[in-house]
Amino acid sequence: MTPTLLAFSHFIAALLCASLAIVIWNVGTRSPARMAIDLFRSLHSARSFLLGLARFLGGSLCLLLAGFAIATILPVTELDHFAVYFTVVIICALGVELLIGEDLRAAVRLKR
Repeated sequence: MTPTLLAFSHFIAALLCASLAIVIWNVGTRSPARMAIDLFRSLHSARSFLLGLARFLGGSLCLLLAGFAIATILPVTELDHFAVYFTVVIICALGVELLIGEDLRAAVRLKR
C-alpha cells in the first residue's frame, strides 16, 4: 500500500469515527432547550441517565479512535499540526451528520 493511500484511508477512518460520534451525540439536530430537558430528565430517571452515559461514552470512544487514526499517519515532525487536521475532520464530520445523520438515527429506531 502506498503511503498516500494509507494516509487517505486513515483520514477516511477518522472521518467515519468522528461522524459516528456526532451522530451518536445528536449534535446537529438537538436544540439547546431539548438538551436541557434531557439533562433534567436524566436527573430523575436512572434509565435515562444510563442511556445518556452510554451515548456519551460511545461518542467519546469514537472521537478518541478518530484522533488515534489521524495521529498514526502524522510524522513526528508534523505532530504539532494535529489540531488542524483534527479540526478539518470534525468539520467534515459535521457535514456528514447534516447530510445523513437523521436517516441513520431513523434506521436505528426502526430496528428496535
